[in-house]
Amino acid sequence: MTFQEAQRKARFGHRDWITWRDRSNNYNVARMSPDTVKSALLAIGTKGHFTLIAASTGTPHRYNWRMGIMMRRNAIKGYI
Repeated sequence: MTFQEAQRKARFGHRDWITWRDRSNNYNVARMSPDTVKSALLAIGTKGHFTLIAASTGTPHRYNWRMGIMMRRNAIKGYI
């Protein structure tokens, strides 16, 4: 799946999507869940970033390691 497809699915499917590139420069796209946030964090490392595509507007937002930890914790508790 490409970034544009994830953006379209986020906009019209009412779900958040996460995109990231791992260390071997492979592009990954997955629906937002605590497990996918963990996969993205492990793939990007502490110096990288990942992108969350917001469900309501399809707008991409870049997040780093620290924000990803908070996002995963909130997703586990059910806030996201």
